[in-house]
Amino acid sequence: MTEWEQTIIRPFAPKGMGLYIRAFQKRHGTPNEFAKKLADNGLLWSAIGGPWHDGSGDRWINSPDTIKRYAEAMARHGVTPHIWGYPWHGRINTFVDELQSCMIPEIEGWLHDPELGLKNHPEDARLLVKRSREQNPYYVIGFTSYGLPRGHGTFPFDEFAEPDVYDPVIECDYGSPQLYDTPPKRILEGMREYSELGFDVVIPSFGNYKFVKKDPTLPLRGSNRRAVSLSADELTRHLNYFMESEVPVNAMIGWAENFVHRAQWRVIAEHAELLNAGNYAR
Repeated sequence: MTEWEQTIIRPFAPKGMGLYIRAFQKRHGTPNEFAKKLADNGLLWSAIGGPWHDGSGDRWINSPDTIKRYAEAMARHGVTPHIWGYPWHGRINTFVDELQSCMIPEIEGWLHDPELGLKNHPEDARLLVKRSREQNPYYVIGFTSYGLPRGHGTFPFDEFAEPDVYDPVIECDYGSPQLYDTPPKRILEGMREYSELGFDVVIPSFGNYKFVKKDPTLPLRGSNRRAVSLSADELTRHLNYFMESEVPVNAMIGWAENFVHRAQWRVIAEHAELLNAGNYAR
């Protein structure tokens, strides 16, 4: 064990209600206006989109300067900012360096979103965890990906979590199963599977959207799907399913802020109050 590994103290995973933030646009207003909106609706944390790497190349969801401006404003309003990014095999070092270029003291961690790009690439997954800890040994490192691991046998989940181990050197601080447009029974299964994988803290990623048909005469799949916002009642039902989880729920994060309309904000605020008071799940 190296000297820096011996000094790591596991940071605290996020608590309360959060939202993924995609590309900032004019509709978001100034950093201060947007941060106040999050705080007024009970959010305690957020994950701001940063670097995105895929098979076609690399790009930024938001530039480092934009991330820093909004993160500073969020922190002033009591909303803890994190950065999320999408890594790809063969470019892990660049990805981590880009995340590091966004860092300011107000940002408390990274939320990695590896999916297709790390299937069949356990060595890249291992490097992602290692480089992340080396860069930020005292910050929160989270993981989000496929919500039902058993359906993705070629994905190296075991590089991000270790059963019966509590060691920040070799595993992430929390796992966030993507349970967006997911049937109720599968939501509970996803929570349980992430816990069994060895994630010491499970923070579900819920969905603010659903898929509908572009062409009503064709099946709902592939290119015939488009994402639309859930109604307030639909979001309430979706969030209520997580309250049945046997795995403790002390934090949640919604995909994504761009789907949240006025009626959804009311639902989010209500559930944020339950979460923040510790009255969620069993």
